[in-house]
Amino acid sequence: MNFEVCPFEAMDLEAFRGTSLTYGTAFEDWAQEIVALHQRDGHVWTGRWNGAVAAVAGYAEPWPGRACIWIAILDDFPQSVNGAVALALTRLGKKLIGQMTHRRIEATVLADFEAGARWAGMLGFKYEGTLRCYDPMGRDHQLFAIVRSEPWHHSSQSSVLSEPLLGA
Repeated sequence: MNFEVCPFEAMDLEAFRGTSLTYGTAFEDWAQEIVALHQRDGHVWTGRWNGAVAAVAGYAEPWPGRACIWIAILDDFPQSVNGAVALALTRLGKKLIGQMTHRRIEATVLADFEAGARWAGMLGFKYEGTLRCYDPMGRDHQLFAIVRSEPWHHSSQSSVLSEPLLGA
């Protein structure tokens, strides 16, 4: 069994059709937003477990120095595999965050998703507060962030990772 990071392809999103991971928006609208993000910034990857789509992840840059990281994880793997997928995703998350040059990196987690909040903490995020009625379904989310105190200097290469995530 193995986990690999692959270049994102729009058809990878089909694995999420019919799941609740689209936050109450129509699947087509959700998928279109992710494809547009990929086309604009190129910061989207697909995680595969034994060739099957396990997750799609990436980040958006609302402005220089700030990144909003996100991940959609399919949870239909056998229980015996979930731990291995979670470990692989944690290693990948730490690698990605370690390579990012942003002063502020944010993540939001559904307020009642305790495992997601624990995972954010494992990745180094600190809890900052609750965002009321945050998603299209009106659900609350928790805001987590990594804020780096050292000076951040903007350059045209600021968002480029120092080494590829592929093959992580």
